Amino acid sequence: LLLLALSLRNGCITSGPQLIFWLIDVVCRAVFFRTVAKIYLDKDSPPDYISDRFILAIAHLVGSALMFILNCFADKNTDQEFLNSRKPCPNYDSSFFNKLIYSWCTPLIWTGYRKPLTVTDLWDISPKIASKEVVPKLEANYNASIESKTKRAQALILPSFPEEWKRYLCKR
Repeated sequence: LLLLALSLRNGCITSGPQLIFWLIDVVCRAVFFRTVAKIYLDKDSPPDYISDRFILAIAHLVGSALMFILNCFADKNTDQEFLNSRKPCPNYDSSFFNKLIYSWCTPLIWTGYRKPLTVTDLWDISPKIASKEVVPKLEANYNASIESKTKRAQALILPSFPEEWKRYLCKR
């Protein structure tokens, strides 16, 4: 719950670590459920504590599976720039799971398969990754890395990393 509250407070609409947590939890609960079910089914008349343990194992597994399924969907995007866009890119409104399997771009792929793509078929770029927002930050970080006179190679990826790492850890 703490991870969920912190993610929502920072503007994340879906979280990869949460999805991975619930996936691991479901797998572990399934293994535990199998063990408890085997003990429960091997006994002809199991004692009450084994029956209670079996019922709790079912409840935990169902609850964890439900949370995993719910984490496969993203919350509503509340970014006004995104909502006011003519044709917003579904990537920014998709869940972590949908990003992993690229299901957010399926409509564009099918459109391109059926007919040649035109500019009107494409989505608007998010203002957060438009060049007018990204280039000034990149130049500032790049100039700062040049002025620091370190022995590091002056590549473009290192100065851009401080601005971009949040996007990879948490979907905004």
